[in-house]
Amino acid sequence: MNNSKIYKFLDEKHNFTIHFLEGQKLISDLSTIHHNNQKAFLYLRDCVLTFMPFIGLLKNGEGLGLYIDNDDPYFRFKLETNYNGNLRTLILPEELESIPNKLNGRGRITKLYDGGRGPYTSIVELKNIPFSEMANIILKDSYQVNDRIILSDYSDQSLKIAKLPTPPIDPEAPIYSTKEYLMIFKSEWNDIFKMAYDDEEEIIKSFADLGAKYIGGHEINFHCPCSKERMLYGVLGLKSVDLDELFNEQENAIEAKCDYCHKVYHISKDEINQLKNRKDLH
Repeated sequence: MNNSKIYKFLDEKHNFTIHFLEGQKLISDLSTIHHNNQKAFLYLRDCVLTFMPFIGLLKNGEGLGLYIDNDDPYFRFKLETNYNGNLRTLILPEELESIPNKLNGRGRITKLYDGGRGPYTSIVELKNIPFSEMANIILKDSYQVNDRIILSDYSDQSLKIAKLPTPPIDPEAPIYSTKEYLMIFKSEWNDIFKMAYDDEEEIIKSFADLGAKYIGGHEINFHCPCSKERMLYGVLGLKSVDLDELFNEQENAIEAKCDYCHKVYHISKDEINQLKNRKDLH
């Protein structure tokens, strides 16, 4: 299976861009990393495929965090990615008894900029929102764009369409709204989804046959930047936990597990004290 990739196409005739996510290997990799029950993982799969085309909104050096806090049933979805296509994601709790058809809670979007500029955060209220409309509402309310996300019913793939603000190159070409463009090409895109191509040449040719020119792309890979140092700072920052109780006489070390990649770190009381003394000196 080829590495997953997001492909960017330009339909010059109709003045739209298409970001196509081929995510089959990515979803396969996530299935070996996460320990969710079937319901939770299928929901995680849909969320990842729905949100990953958002990286088409990023510039080089930028990152993006997407977070869904649902109230009933309670669950938390997190996805953090960047322009280069590295991502980590999770859904908690790992064992979900039920999956909502509609969302009631909050969506939070954090955009990280290159060069030390502070992040931009936007919160979107999700009130009785169908899952299929979740990403489109976030795009509209948070980014003020009318882009549309289409999730495949046939393969681990998705795409995002965006209307360019400039007029078409051909002055006689029809001018379509995003909704009209979606209706015209949805059947053809579904045909591509049904083929479930993971080969780059086949994917590029399929969109070329529809008049879309390939203009670049990035591989998509799971990558977790967790480290022991980050875990140490995380434990030290637990305000509601008494460290003396956490490390009792019988337990001079604890295990801390990353929720994203499930890597386990062994942390000793001496390491925490050394870090605390170092912080106190500064």
